[in-house]
Amino acid sequence: MTKRKFYEDCLFILHLNIARFRRERGWTQEQLAERAGISVRYIASLEAPYSHAEPSFRVLCQLAFALGVQVSDLTRIDRDTVR
Repeated sequence: MTKRKFYEDCLFILHLNIARFRRERGWTQEQLAERAGISVRYIASLEAPYSHAEPSFRVLCQLAFALGVQVSDLTRIDRDTVR
């Protein structure tokens, strides 16, 4: 595996997890955006699995806080991530 492929895989998992955690809470993209203090358009780009959106650490922290998870949970892969 190349460094680039590893990075792309991590980004893919991040995007899937953001969407999964939001759906588990029964929230719309608008609700997550409001709770995290970021735009709905950016949430949509972060949830698109093949998007090249690269959130800053600050945005990751805002999302994790809003979702009630650890920042590390956003990049963790488990069975629920790929469902």
